[in-house]
Parts: sequence; C-alpha cells; structure tokens
Amino acid sequence: MNKTTTVIVTAVITALIVGGGIYWYTTSLSPTSNESVSEVETNETTTPVETISETTYKNDKYGFSFNYDPEKYSVAESRSRSGATGDESDLIRMTAIGESCPAVDIFVSTATLEQELNDLEFRISGDTVQTTVDGISATKRSGDITEHLPPCGSEKTEVVFEHEGNVFVITAFKNWESSLDEMLESIDF
Repeated sequence: MNKTTTVIVTAVITALIVGGGIYWYTTSLSPTSNESVSEVETNETTTPVETISETTYKNDKYGFSFNYDPEKYSVAESRSRSGATGDESDLIRMTAIGESCPAVDIFVSTATLEQELNDLEFRISGDTVQTTVDGISATKRSGDITEHLPPCGSEKTEVVFEHEGNVFVITAFKNWESSLDEMLESIDF
C-alpha cells in the first residue's frame, strides 16, 4: 500500500471508531430525550385535570354577589308575596338544573328586621343560632315548617339579617342545606 492510501484508511478507521464511541455513549449511557418526553406525555395524559366552572351572580340594586356553578344551578329574579308583611318582595331563586324545588331563595323583604325575626319563630319550630354572613350578624333557624307545608319538604333553614336598610331572608329546604352553606360562604356585600 502506498502512503496516501494508508493515511486515508487510518483516518476512516479512526473516524469510525470515534464516531461509534460517541454514538454508543449518547445512546447507552444517557437517557434519550424521546424517552423523557414520552414519560412526561404519558403522565400528563393519565392525570385528569379538574376544572370548576363558576359564575358570579351580581345584584347592583342591593349591592351583593355570590358564586354558583351554572352547570348545576340556574338563577332567576322575580317578585314574590312572602315574608312577614305579605307584601311583594324581590326574590332571587337559585334552582338546581332539572329540579322543581328551589335550592336557595333570597328574599329582600319589605318587612322590618323585627317583623321577619318574629315571623321566623312562627314559621319554623327549631333551633335558632347567631351566625354571620360576610361579617354581618344574622339569625339562623333550622327546623320544621309550621305553616303552608310545601311539596319540597317540611324541614327548612332560614337566615335573616339586615344590611344597609334592607332585610334579607335566605332560605333552603333540608336537602339543599349544602347549597345554602356554599352560597353563604361566597356571598359578598
């Protein structure tokens, strides 16, 4: 062999050995980026992500808002003849989708706080406790309804309080107490 051929063959063999060593090192000693990406993608697709869709009901007339899940509840405003005086009061009703009975009612009463508290004792026989709604002192009574038994049940909870001259009566039947509690926690004046 001549000298030029020997140099070329040696260079090719050296290049193959060095290239093969680099290839072997990168594939067998360190994890490939494809394996890492595959593991991450597998973990991401097997871990479900929960999303909570909340909507805020806002009442500018009385200056309050609360959060609710629009996939579970609908909220409507109307007038209602209810409360201590029997006069029409504003009513905000949150009803579970597909249900006929309201989950939670908010009456903004035309009666005084004293009238509503006296009426509360007449309407529900049960335990009365003091509580707060967004830092506002309130009276909460749970028990059996003593008059006009509705088809939605005979046990009810009512929360009565006054804020900025308006008397609020928030009610829920026994099977909707958790909805009442959630609303009371999220209500903001």
